[in-house]
Amino acid sequence: MSYQRILKPDPLAWCLRGLIGKASPSADLYVANPCSDLLVTGKLVRLPPTVFRAGDALVVVRHALDLEQPQTFSRLIYVIDDDWRAGLQSPALPMSYRFKMRWVEKRAARSLEPLSDLIVTSSLVLEARLSKPRPTLAVAHFHPVWPEFSRPHSPPSDTIRLAYLSSWSHRKDFELVAGPLYEILEAHPDVSLTLTTQAGATSRLASHPRVDLVPAMDWEAYKKWLAQQRFDIGIYCLHETEFNLARSLNKIFEYTIAGAAVLVSDHLAEIVTSSFDQAVKCVGPTPGHWQRALEDLISNPKLRSDLHARSTRAVEGAGIKEKT
Repeated sequence: MSYQRILKPDPLAWCLRGLIGKASPSADLYVANPCSDLLVTGKLVRLPPTVFRAGDALVVVRHALDLEQPQTFSRLIYVIDDDWRAGLQSPALPMSYRFKMRWVEKRAARSLEPLSDLIVTSSLVLEARLSKPRPTLAVAHFHPVWPEFSRPHSPPSDTIRLAYLSSWSHRKDFELVAGPLYEILEAHPDVSLTLTTQAGATSRLASHPRVDLVPAMDWEAYKKWLAQQRFDIGIYCLHETEFNLARSLNKIFEYTIAGAAVLVSDHLAEIVTSSFDQAVKCVGPTPGHWQRALEDLISNPKLRSDLHARSTRAVEGAGIKEKT
């Protein structure tokens, strides 16, 4: 007979829910999408957005703040896609984001980690970090899985479309590439930039006539918007911090879905090449490196096409299928 345990609602959930969104991108990308067939058949049931049940097993993604009723279980799988321990020590992250991690992810981990039979992470680095102090605990990793998507039929364009899509946690990272992007726009009248407002662009860049500012969206709206975009170059620029080194490759998936060749900070090279060997271009740590890499890719349409074709194969191998 399986040993039954219990997961109780957090008594402070009522005041912490304001720190999280109504939907959970992580729960969709790491559980709902890869297990969509089980959800359809009822073998897997979604309770709150971040908690799933399969028989007497529970799957919890990041936290269980929306859990309203106690849940008994004999097996717990805990999914975590950020190294919140490193994040709490990172001055590159906004203070408000570190506050959220302290009260949501850290608080959840204190109860979920001791109960876990398996921890699933989103990167090899995070898997190794969580395995080291717990050699007897099963820890694994896998990539996010996006739902089926349809590529929009875009007419040929003479404009080379750059994209920098980020959440508010990347504001310090954006500072590395903001200057080079402005210089590129000034030097190339055939280049445009799509930029999320959460990146925190300076007024000089944000007001540029060929910059399209994208407002913050909820998860459902963002998925629909992304599926209709077509870009030529996607920019994934990160400071070399312990937190960033453990990030997932989801941003590469997003840019690939939108048709872009991807530029990635080179300190992620080892992680990237494990799944995207020859499929992205790695860039050095200074603004000068980023400006040269952008110039090279802007002037080389064949390389852009080759990179995107390779990254598409890698992404589809992880579970995304393109609708025809």
